[in-house]
Amino acid sequence: MYVSALQQCHDSDSALEAEDMLSTIYVHISDKVVGLLLRARKHKLIDFEGEVLFQRRDDDVPIFMLKTMEEIRAYVREKEDEVRRSISPNPQAMLQGGHFDPPSQ
Repeated sequence: MYVSALQQCHDSDSALEAEDMLSTIYVHISDKVVGLLLRARKHKLIDFEGEVLFQRRDDDVPIFMLKTMEEIRAYVREKEDEVRRSISPNPQAMLQGGHFDPPSQ
């Protein structure tokens, strides 16, 4: 996506078009980062002052990890297992590496 956008910027005669394209990419990335930070905060994995962080304005606001990386990995594995159990017709088979063969039609 980024290489394609940069190539289009290079091929474009208009600096304004290039700026608009790069701005769109930045907004997309920024929105994703903000979403990840808010989600991590909701699950009490990180904390920071304020409701949301903005680039430039909040560059010096510290983000605190509330758990170690190992605790976060364990938490994520636990959530993955919960999701698997909620969608699996045979949760124990999925947790033990078994395979579900859907009925043939």
